[in-house]
Amino acid sequence: IHRPMLLTDEPLQVQIIVTPTEQTHRFDVFSKTNKCMSAGEEKWACHASGTIERRDAVVVLGDNPIDVKSLKLSDSQRIDLEIFDQRFSTRGVTYGPPFKAIVELGFSSSEHTEVLARIELPKEALTPGDPKVYQVHPVLLDASLRAAEALFPDADKEEIFLPFAIAAMRCKRHVEGPLWVKATGV
Repeated sequence: IHRPMLLTDEPLQVQIIVTPTEQTHRFDVFSKTNKCMSAGEEKWACHASGTIERRDAVVVLGDNPIDVKSLKLSDSQRIDLEIFDQRFSTRGVTYGPPFKAIVELGFSSSEHTEVLARIELPKEALTPGDPKVYQVHPVLLDASLRAAEALFPDADKEEIFLPFAIAAMRCKRHVEGPLWVKATGV
């Protein structure tokens, strides 16, 4: 991630360039405003770049498999989803029905250093065509990352804390819901 892409009322042109190399593909995400386009400027701002590579699926299992039934949250651990959504809306970020994928959210530790979220893809997020077009639907990925916001204090009404980078991700098969996500603070 090089710089944020701010979404305002001003139109923005976005360009994604994917360049193949021998073993991988490099991608770059650029944008420029209509002001730049009107002035005839060719100044594109680079927001993100990275590498995409195909790997053989690797399954890593620990010695202790996770018992999904044990992931139930008690009432004292639960976070009210309306209040959680207000953390975003009071800062000007509103998630419509297609993005209401967090159906259960709560702390899994008394120190509030871990949060668990049950994620389900809303029917409003489904598009016509092949339901398995994504390995991980973007709405599921967004909700999984957004759940980490619960780890941070809701003090400054101007700040939202969101993960913005993924060091690595391996997906062995198409991910459907419901699924559980665990976010851990460092």
